[in-house]
Amino acid sequence: MRIASLLFIAFFCQVCHGKKNYRVKKRLEEEQRKKAEEAEAKRALEKNKLQTLNSQGYEPVTTSKEPGTVERSSGKKPVKPNTQAKEEPAPPKEEQPPANPKATGPVKKDQGVHRPVFQQATSQANAQPAAKSVKQAPKPAQLPASTVQQVNKRSIEQPKEQNVKPTLLTDLKSGVDSSRFDVQEVKEGDFSVLTLKEKIDANIPMLFFNGQLVWRSEYPNDSCSSAAFYFGQDNEPVAATFRFKTKDHKTVEGYRKFCNNKWLQVNKKTFYELLASSTS
Repeated sequence: MRIASLLFIAFFCQVCHGKKNYRVKKRLEEEQRKKAEEAEAKRALEKNKLQTLNSQGYEPVTTSKEPGTVERSSGKKPVKPNTQAKEEPAPPKEEQPPANPKATGPVKKDQGVHRPVFQQATSQANAQPAAKSVKQAPKPAQLPASTVQQVNKRSIEQPKEQNVKPTLLTDLKSGVDSSRFDVQEVKEGDFSVLTLKEKIDANIPMLFFNGQLVWRSEYPNDSCSSAAFYFGQDNEPVAATFRFKTKDHKTVEGYRKFCNNKWLQVNKKTFYELLASSTS
């Protein structure tokens, strides 16, 4: 009996220990599964963010090259972008109301009948007033009200384009915020380049030049880390490139061109083609 009781106790302890090990194993598997799900969700979020940035023209930086240096071409002459404005189609001709219907009526002519010369001259003299009445154009006061409204509406809808010239700076450094950036002006080929590098502990969600917005952060905690502005003759802005860091400590690079007194977003290829065409 004593041996049987000892065996029963040993068996009972083994069963309890097995259940405990099973519970511990189950808990570890559950924790590993939760960690895997969190990692997968984080990767999906980063992937969606990168896709959003790529769709907006931004590109992830794969090299340690700082803004302010231009990549040299392989010898092939770059294709100049077509900057000529498209010809606007001519406005449709306005329909004029018909002249006096009595004067535009069909004129009967005698065909196949020979008449003397004096009779032909008399008939032509009599027909001249009718011809003059046909050629008379309607006066502006006789135009229908609908036609006048269409002319006024077309003149309002098609204003003349005015080319607004940008305000050129003699001191390029005065166009940026030197309290947040370390600013340097260098000469690179035919360009004057203004390089910017953020100061320590500076959070820069927006980038301006001469009071005009160049870049704005679309996500919280994104901050501009560096930038480079390219200027042509008479310090006229041409293009700009910049880098900003995301909250995941990733660096993304963007490009801009200066057109019609505004900074417009372009891709990397268009940016370098613009610089090449400006130096040729």
